[in-house]
Amino acid sequence: MVIIVAWTIATILAGCLICRPFAYNWDKSIPGGSCGDQVTSFTITGVINLVTDVMVLLLPMRPLYQLQMATYKRVTLVAVFGLGTFTCIVSAFRISVLSSMDFTDITYTIPKANIFSGLEPCLAVVLACVPLMHPLLGRSAATPHASGKKKSSNAESKSSGPKAVSDDGFERLDDDTSHLWLKPMGLQHRADESDLQETITGDASEGDQESLHRHRGNIGIAT
Repeated sequence: MVIIVAWTIATILAGCLICRPFAYNWDKSIPGGSCGDQVTSFTITGVINLVTDVMVLLLPMRPLYQLQMATYKRVTLVAVFGLGTFTCIVSAFRISVLSSMDFTDITYTIPKANIFSGLEPCLAVVLACVPLMHPLLGRSAATPHASGKKKSSNAESKSSGPKAVSDDGFERLDDDTSHLWLKPMGLQHRADESDLQETITGDASEGDQESLHRHRGNIGIAT
C-alpha cells in the first residue's frame, strides 16, 4: 500500500512538473518553456504500475493454496484470483502504447493510451467483483453434491461405527439437536369480553344481562 500510494503521488507530480513553466504543458507558445522526456516518464510509471499489479496478483496465491479445504475449491479460488492476469496483460499493452506516443502531436497519439489506461482499472474492478457473483453461477458440475448426500446417508446408517473422515481431515459430528428445534405450542383458545357478551345476550334473561353488565371487567375464562 505504501508503494502504491508513493507511486500515485510521484506520477501526479511527474505529470505536472515535467514541463516548466507549468502552463507549458498545454501552451507551447510560451517563450523559454521546456519539457523533460515525457515518453520515458510515462513509460517508467507504466512499468512500476505493472510491477505492483503482479505483486498484488501473487501475494494471495500461497495462502490460498495452503487453505484446508477440498482441492477443487482451492483450485477454483486460485483461478478466480488468477483472473487478475488479464489486468497485467492490459497494463503491458499500455506500456507499449505509452512508449510510442508523440507528445508533439498528442491529440493523434493519445487515444490508444487513454483506452488502455481506462480499460485497466475497469477490468480490475470487474475481476474483483467476480467472487461475489458465485450465487449467480450456481452449483458447478464439479461440486460433489450427490456424493455429499451419499456420505451423509452412509454415516447415519453406520452411526454405531467409527465416524467418517473426509479427505480434508474433518469428522462429521453426529449431534442430536432435536431438543433444540422450534416446535408449535399447540392449539390455543382465546375469548374476549365482546364475544362472551354476544353469546350470552342471545339466550340470557334480562336479569342475567344486568348481572353481566354489573360485573363487567371481572370475567375470567379458563381454557
